[in-house]
Amino acid sequence: MPVIQPRGIVASILVFLCFGVTQAKDGPFTRPHPAYWRFWLCVTVVYELFLIFILFQTVHDGRQFMKYIDPKLGVALPERGYGGNCLIYDPANTTDPYHNLWDKMDGFVPAHFLGWYIKTLMIRDWWMCMIISVMFEFLEYSLEHQLPNFSECWWDHWIMDVLVCNGMGIYCGMKTLGWLSMKPYQWQGLWNIPTYKGKIKRIAFQFTPYSWVKFEWPPSGGWPLGIILSAVA
Repeated sequence: MPVIQPRGIVASILVFLCFGVTQAKDGPFTRPHPAYWRFWLCVTVVYELFLIFILFQTVHDGRQFMKYIDPKLGVALPERGYGGNCLIYDPANTTDPYHNLWDKMDGFVPAHFLGWYIKTLMIRDWWMCMIISVMFEFLEYSLEHQLPNFSECWWDHWIMDVLVCNGMGIYCGMKTLGWLSMKPYQWQGLWNIPTYKGKIKRIAFQFTPYSWVKFEWPPSGGWPLGIILSAVA
């Protein structure tokens, strides 16, 4: 079998990105520049095409293909179950009776918080975010037999995930939304700002929205809307 050169794949992707940045249609976002969002649109298209390609490969061939990205890839990752021992306080362990709680504190804790903080900035509705958060936990229940990583204790599902991590992310996101909605925006020309500090601040603000609008997704607005929101969740 001939050896595939990764440089050819990278070159093909770069040519497609250049074509998309110059020829793709503008989206709803214009800041900092429409070309910036055309670039990320093309990146997501490349990623989607890659996922479709992997979908039609066997597990072995798909893992071997990942080695073209990084030679360390292509190895099955160990699956970890979180639902083995669900005691919050373990009296049998005198040195660390809360070891089950600390054992659940891994990288998924900040990932849940940051993920729902960003989701809230996009969805911009507290009820909608809470519905999706709760429905995802039910989705984890339904997939425990396939993904051991989804096997969690009840308090891990509903206290650590929904209330603490997701809830705090949604709360901080809503607070950020309130600040952005009330924040006065001064889009002064770059060369009209006298100080370098002001110029740097103006460049940074170029990557923020020109204005901010809060969304309303009334989940109790009738059964058709409820079905649609459940499908989205």
